[in-house]
Amino acid sequence: MKVIGVTGASGSGKSTFVKMLAKPIIDADKIARKVVEKGEQCLDDLVDFFGKEILEKDGELNRRKLAEIAFSSKENTLKLNEITHPYIVKIINEKIENYRKGGEKAIILDAPQLFEAGCEKFCDLTVAVIADKKIRLKRITARDKISEADALKRINSSLPDSFFKEKCDMVIINNENTDKLQKEALNLIKKLGLENGE
Repeated sequence: MKVIGVTGASGSGKSTFVKMLAKPIIDADKIARKVVEKGEQCLDDLVDFFGKEILEKDGELNRRKLAEIAFSSKENTLKLNEITHPYIVKIINEKIENYRKGGEKAIILDAPQLFEAGCEKFCDLTVAVIADKKIRLKRITARDKISEADALKRINSSLPDSFFKEKCDMVIINNENTDKLQKEALNLIKKLGLENGE
């Protein structure tokens, strides 16, 4: 079974590209949301470090508040990753094994923090989707309905394009429309010999 790791910074169009590949997807962001649900050990660990102010009155995580604190400094961002990544990686590994046992030919691991979490070790191929900063800023503010200042904080806390170019097997530049991205997705499917729903 081929595991294709797709990564890229917020606003690059990575998730759009992943859907175009039409293969089973392990969505690291969904897993990241699950591990911080009320009652999960990961949430308790976050509260221990960042304080009870990251919680709503009902004990659920206030994502906006956590993001505000976690992206306020490199140290805090690193600590956030240090706490959450082991929980996320464990579930990703279990899901990969389940797909393997199920006889899948290929799966996509959609992981914005593929390398930071050490998940590249699960992958046969790593692909980065990147885009210019101005374009990402537009996409993030429209998608997440946040201010430009908050979107910039997120952009500045992410890895530079040079990192992805150096680390990934393949880099796709997504500054244009979805038609061009669709062509890139089809090229990748062809390159891997995964046409015809294989």
